[in-house]
Amino acid sequence: MEAGSEARPQRTSAGGAGFGAVLAALNSVATLWILVLMVVVNADVVGRTGFNSPIPGVAEFGRLSIVGIIFLSLAHALREGRITRADSLLRSLERRAPRLAASIEAFFALAGTALFAVLFYGSYPFFVDSWRSAEYAGVEGYVTFPIWPVRLLILVGAGLACLQFVFIAFQQLGRIAGRSR
Repeated sequence: MEAGSEARPQRTSAGGAGFGAVLAALNSVATLWILVLMVVVNADVVGRTGFNSPIPGVAEFGRLSIVGIIFLSLAHALREGRITRADSLLRSLERRAPRLAASIEAFFALAGTALFAVLFYGSYPFFVDSWRSAEYAGVEGYVTFPIWPVRLLILVGAGLACLQFVFIAFQQLGRIAGRSR
């Protein structure tokens, strides 16, 4: 273990193994979705340039896919400590004042909880509207994709990220109280 790695919470245990398995499964779905997106985009490029025959709806599929992929994998990336952040000050602080570093991490986790709770709350009406109105992306009569599944993935991803932040906050509060991870 590298010096100061305690400032970066080992998120693999926060929330328990069952929750982690759900997040890993959703992350795997996102990874497979990336593969499908790559195949579709490459097939579109070949069809467009080689045969002057693009695949209809690739732009819409790509636009909706990016959002879905991000929200499917967000909570898992958070759990595994793979969210990009500048933590050199925290790592330095961890060596000198571990409880203060844990307090800062707990504050960040609570802020993340609030942020994703607001995102969930704010996204819910958009999901309901797109569900009720059968909102779609694309050109009617040519190719269309329903919007509600992506809006549902935003809700699922925001909700799971919110829960993961709660678990991280409790993990850090335990460190403040002097309990090991």
